[in-house]
Order: sequence, then structure tokens, then C-alpha cells
Amino acid sequence: MKIRNGFISNSSSSSFVVLLRNYWEAPVDGEFKFLIDSDTINKLLDYGFRYGQTTSPMTVECGGDGLTEDSSVAASLCYSVICNEYEPIEFLLANGIAFKAVCHYGQEYLEYDGKNRVVLAFNFGEQISMYGFEEGKELTTKSSRVLTKKEYLNENP
Repeated sequence: MKIRNGFISNSSSSSFVVLLRNYWEAPVDGEFKFLIDSDTINKLLDYGFRYGQTTSPMTVECGGDGLTEDSSVAASLCYSVICNEYEPIEFLLANGIAFKAVCHYGQEYLEYDGKNRVVLAFNFGEQISMYGFEEGKELTTKSSRVLTKKEYLNENP
């Protein structure tokens, strides 16, 4: 559940997770293998990502997990935004950084492999509870799709 402080509008909220390491993999010689290099970590921190222990974008709290910069206990770098989720998506795609995200109050799941595959999946239960159900509307249209990075960017200019 996201907790927000301050002005709340009817805008979308989105959360992003960039995995630092495979949290389920045992350490080798007491060390975890990092999935991204220190330059990419610094680029994400400069953008506003914060260290976190979550591996799911559904559990990113607004404001981050409050971890210090001790990445030895962090599983991920996390980022939340109240609106305009396309800016961090474009940043991550442009830099070839693999990520997982939930957008539009969690009704859209987005995953990028860091190369060319973008996976989109929609949760219609969330959509119906928020917007209501229109009689005769097809529920399964585009419920999930796999796109290339270029196709995703063309659909979301």
C-alpha cells in the first residue's frame, strides 16, 4: 500500500524497481553478485532512485525504504512518482537498464529486460474497481503483450 503525504490529486502513481542482485541466489564467498555496475547505480541514484529491499514494484513506498547507502543489504533501487511515469520509463529504456514497474495505480505492469523486450500486462480487476464496467466491453483485449523497445516508445511518444 502506498502512503502519500501532502497534496493528492487524481493523478496516476507509478513505482519502479531495478534489481541490484538476484536476492534468491546464495552469495559466493560471502559476496552477492551484482546485476548492474557501479556507474549504473550512480546514474540511478542521481536520477532519484533510492536503495530498497523489495523485489516487487507493488511494495515500493513513496519516499523509499529509508535505507542508507549501504548497498550490501539492499536488493534493489526503487523510485516512485505521482504522475508522468513516462519520464523515468524513457530514462531507463534510453540507458538500457532492466526494470519492473507498476503504473496507473497498479493496473499496468511493465517489465524491461535491459535489451529489447518490453512486457505489458493489465489487471482488469483494478481497472473495473476504479473506472467501473461498461456493458459489452471486451475484458481481455490487450490484457498482456510483449513488445520491442522501439514499439513501446512508438506507442508512448
